[in-house]
Amino acid sequence: MEPKDMIKALRADMKLNRREFCDYFSIPYRTVQDWECGKRVMPDYVLRLLEYKIRMDQMLQEKCDEREKTDNTKMLYQDISVRNMSRKDYDGVYELWSSCDGIGLHEIDDSENGIAKFLSRNPETCFVALLDGKVIGAILAGHDGRRGYIYHLAVAEQHRGKGIGKELVSCAVQGLERLGIQKAALVVFTNNEDGNQFWEKAGFTSRKDLTYRNSILPIKRD
Repeated sequence: MEPKDMIKALRADMKLNRREFCDYFSIPYRTVQDWECGKRVMPDYVLRLLEYKIRMDQMLQEKCDEREKTDNTKMLYQDISVRNMSRKDYDGVYELWSSCDGIGLHEIDDSENGIAKFLSRNPETCFVALLDGKVIGAILAGHDGRRGYIYHLAVAEQHRGKGIGKELVSCAVQGLERLGIQKAALVVFTNNEDGNQFWEKAGFTSRKDLTYRNSILPIKRD
């Protein structure tokens, strides 16, 4: 491709008329006109400089777009409130848990009465995250007087990556610390890759020297 055609092709790719092209690159109008008409030959290094400027401007725009996206995330986070969970949150919390992979629900433990019983024993360590009154995050935490236990951390999929899960964990851990609990444990399904990665980053390491065991106790139902 001849130099005069190169400059025309570049201008076409940028969707600029000749005046706009000249203003963008601060090149005299007559110079570009002569290049395109073949009256003067555009030096090779000039084309490289023009392409370099385009790349740099694109990178700058991408950074600006990313910064704007981050700012929007911060504004969204300011609209999210975190508070202690109460029984009235149950429907929203259960709906959230049901929508999340990796949450194992039990018909008794996670029934409304089961959660209400857990909350009555642990009123200061269970939390929900709310956006416009809707539950988008939840965590259960309790203790036996010696060790803390964390259950059912969940964040709605469309709101992940904004620090909500981290904030819920922080609230639960701080609640346990205020009660004098210095060690906490939790259980994650082995195939829950996202969950295991999250807890590893949160500082909850896995134990290879233990075997987890449980037993279903017979409960007399009315």
